[in-house]
Formats: sequence, C-alpha cells, structure tokens
Amino acid sequence: MTSACYRAACLSLLIAVLALPALGQEASRKAQWAQEREEKAQRVEPPHRGFLHRALYSVERGQGQFTIPTLSIYGFQPVLGGLGSGSGRTAGIRYDPTLTRQRLFIAAEALASLRGYWGVRAWCGHEAGRFLAYGFGRYFHRPQEDFYGIGPQTDEADRTDYRRDEALIGGVGGWRPEEQAPFFAGAHASVMLNRVGAGTDDEYPNVRDRFDADAVPGLTDDADYVIVGAFAEYDQRDLLPIRGFGRRFSPASTRLRGLSLDARRGYYLVAEAAYHVDVANNDLDFFRADAEAQQYIPLRRGYQSLAFRQFVTYTWPQGNDAVPFYLLPTLGGSDTIRGFDNFRFHDRGALLINAEYRWQVWHFMDLAAFLDTGQVFRNADEIATDDFATSWGVGARFKLGRQRTVARLEWARSEEDTQLFFSIGSFF
Repeated sequence: MTSACYRAACLSLLIAVLALPALGQEASRKAQWAQEREEKAQRVEPPHRGFLHRALYSVERGQGQFTIPTLSIYGFQPVLGGLGSGSGRTAGIRYDPTLTRQRLFIAAEALASLRGYWGVRAWCGHEAGRFLAYGFGRYFHRPQEDFYGIGPQTDEADRTDYRRDEALIGGVGGWRPEEQAPFFAGAHASVMLNRVGAGTDDEYPNVRDRFDADAVPGLTDDADYVIVGAFAEYDQRDLLPIRGFGRRFSPASTRLRGLSLDARRGYYLVAEAAYHVDVANNDLDFFRADAEAQQYIPLRRGYQSLAFRQFVTYTWPQGNDAVPFYLLPTLGGSDTIRGFDNFRFHDRGALLINAEYRWQVWHFMDLAAFLDTGQVFRNADEIATDDFATSWGVGARFKLGRQRTVARLEWARSEEDTQLFFSIGSFF
C-alpha cells in the first residue's frame, strides 16, 4: 500500500512538472532586456508608503500554517496558511486519512492566496519502530518574490520582484536509537526544477530591469538540481508529538523552520548538509550547510519563559560556479528579523539570533517582547558588527489550550521600517 501511495504522489507531481511553462531562450534576449531596462529606468520611481499602508501590507504577508481537524469530513479538512512568507492570506484544503494504526501516513494539499500564489503538495510515509521513510512532492507558483540585491548593505530603494515556479519530488529516510529517543538522523534525495521570470507586482520593477546578469547569478538561466543531503537533530523540547511528514526536512530550502511558540523548556539542536548538482549545466553547483540551536528556559513555574535561537547557514559554490540568487540564504520578515521586509537581505551566508521574553496573561493568550539581530555575508571574515541588522518589538500569541498556538500578532521596529505581522501557526 505504501508503494502505491508513493507512486500516486510521484505521478501527480510529475504531471505538474511537465505542465511547468517553458521559458523561451530568445537569441536576442540580451539586447532586448538592455533596452527594457533603459526604458523602465526612466519611468520607475520608488514607491512611498505611509505607516498604515506598510502595516496592512505586512499583515497580509506573514504566513505559517494551521489545520482545523475538527472540521474534517472523510479526511478532508480546511487549511490556513502554508505557502510561506510573502504569499499573503492563504487558504486551502488537505486530504489526510490518518491511517495511524498501519503506521502509514498519507496527505495532500491544495493552497492558494489572495496575492496569486498557489501550490499543490503530497507526501506518503511509513514508520516502523525506530525507522521512518516517506516520499514527497510539490509544485509552487510564487509570482511576487522580493529581491533587493546581494550583500548586507543593499539599498531599500532597489527593491524588485520576480516570479519563481518550483517543482520538487524526492524522499527522506531516518533512524532513531529508540522509538521515543530525542536523537534522530537521516538522509534525503530529490529533484528540483526552477523557472524564473517577470514578477506581477506593478509597484516595483522586475529584477531583470534593475540588476545585471553578471552580478546576479541565475538571473537568465533556469537551475534544475539533483539534491542529496544528510541531517541529525536532538530535540528535548516539551512539545506535543505532532508529525510533519514531507515538510520536516525538505531539501528545497534552508533548514530554518522557526522558533517554537509553544515550547516552554528544553533544547533543540540540528545540523544539515546538502549538495546541489546542477543538471542543466549552467555552472550553478553548490554545497550548503546549516546549524541551529534553540533554548527554552521556564520562569515562575512556566507562566513566563525565555526563548533563544541561534542559526547559521553557508553556501559554497563549486569551483567557478555560483549560487542562484533565489536560493541564497535570506534574512528579513516575520520568520527571521521582524523589523525588515521579507527577504530583505541575500548573500552566500547568514547568521541569525532571536531572543524572546514570554509571559502567559490568559489561558488563551501569551504576550512577548523580542529582539532579533543578524547579518548576511559573502565570507566569514567579512562579518562586521556595523553590518548587523537589528529589530525589536512586542507581540501577542493566541492559543487553543496551553500548548497550541494558532496565530500571532507582532509589531516590530528597525532603523529602516516598522512592521506589523499577523501569522498563522505555532512556529515562526
């Protein structure tokens, strides 16, 4: 039954991949883009927004995910969020027959947002004692991704947008020494296809109109990858045992998944390494490594607590190759440094530190004060104290019971902007 589910999931994703619109390679495209850049530069002006406009825009862009199992009908249930930061207000439907007696896990989702983002994904997994294996696949359409340039000192006025279509199919296998052991390790392999084009946000120029292909790798070439990697984690947080097959260690993006809003005590350590082989022969091979540590310290019998996260990631291009700009590590937005726009900073490496003081004011609400700081960098020896981006703020987290956060509302301030985020889910 497991193999049948896996084949069905793979077939559906392959159909989606084949339907991915091809981007033509025109012989005169270089001259055409140069002309378009010159024409658009004469008429494009950076938009000016008031605080209320910026705040409402940010409220639409923060996204986690929250399912409503109490409304499940024959395995179908509504879903809020799930397309990632910047996608806007998102909803969809999930099919989850919950075959836990056979230790077989099957699920599929279809999601869409008011900003034109949409996606489909499916996974099918099997757990046998200390071993776990699952296959997964997805297709995401992201029409308005933001890009400001590469490096820690990019200008906010250089904001552009682009469209990215991504198809992914692969599998993960893992092992733990005992069924309830906090240590878990495994490996993954997948195929990822990317198509990049003009964004649909009329307020900002397209990335190809403002940036040159020589300075921004992957701007004119689509990158298709075979990805192989391994990971290990140690998790002693006091969290409810909720499984997330198909998304826990997806190799399509950075390992950063977020600081838990539900944990009150314990530690979490994880490391991952992945090699991206460019099968399109565009000289875009690279290696990526991530490491993360989280600490949760209870105060006053758990009614108050401190939460910390430290995260670092780095990408190494192979030889004279480069990393596509849309796969570079990023900082900024509701998941990382909350006083800046989503994806505000890009570079080969990123360092992030979050600190929170939380207190429970009601059974259904926590309040928090937080400080975020971090920096993107090209090489480790370029990290400088004056390039750290820092923000601070306060927030409210709304809960179902004492240990299940369903939404958060946060106000954050930085030297560049003020942001107001409303997000769904129990993780950043």
